[in-house]
Amino acid sequence: MPALAACDGCRTGESFPVPFTMAFQPIVDLGANAIWGYEALVRGMDGSGAGAVLAA
Repeated sequence: MPALAACDGCRTGESFPVPFTMAFQPIVDLGANAIWGYEALVRGMDGSGAGAVLAA
């Protein structure tokens, strides 16, 4: 799917054609022993990774 098409779908509120979930994983600064931020991980409903979800 071209990036532009994905952006257009977000703008119009069109549903993504494949069900998915997201998990937020902390990014830890080990030197400060503190959470620095989070990364969003896309997962299929069956646990498949982002590559499989976005290739659909």
